[in-house]
Amino acid sequence: MAKEKLPDWDHWKGMPAWKVTEFLLLLQGKDPNDPEAKKIDWKDEKEPGFKTHQKLIRARTAGEFEKFETASKRYRPFGLIEWASNPARGISVPEELQTWAKSLDTKPAGKENNSHHLGEHFAKKREECLGAAIAVIANYPEQSGFKNGKLCGAKITRLIEENAEVFWPDDGAPPLKTKQLEDLITHWIRPSEQLTKTPE
Repeated sequence: MAKEKLPDWDHWKGMPAWKVTEFLLLLQGKDPNDPEAKKIDWKDEKEPGFKTHQKLIRARTAGEFEKFETASKRYRPFGLIEWASNPARGISVPEELQTWAKSLDTKPAGKENNSHHLGEHFAKKREECLGAAIAVIANYPEQSGFKNGKLCGAKITRLIEENAEVFWPDDGAPPLKTKQLEDLITHWIRPSEQLTKTPE
């Protein structure tokens, strides 16, 4: 039997949104990108995550999660984590996710934690990084792949890191790790490939 693949936590923390099934696998300490994990039949009552899956589906249908985009089937990680962390739901949330969520909570002590605040905190990091991406694409059209119509997340990430002091003079580095940054940029490049050019 093949050894279960553990989640690449940095990768998933860097994703702006998760599918319900991806979140369910993370709750179980499984990697959503593992081909074996993708084969799980959540309708099978013998499956360890069956009951949690049922709860997630009911909550999704009731609109209890904040969608990443109106027509999207992906949801903001913070809303999912907060929902699952409610003791009344009887769901075990991995320490990795709990610690991550708490580390992003910068509100004064005594105030209730909420997914909206956590989402805004991480959204600011993404906004800064995407802004830097636009800047390097505009200034380095050839190196970023824009000139030949083939934008590359890895190249754009490298350009951002090489010019990090321009965008973040205090820290001298992007607020996201290299892999998180590349995943974020690539996530937004893919839809752009479907756009048609407007005739001049």
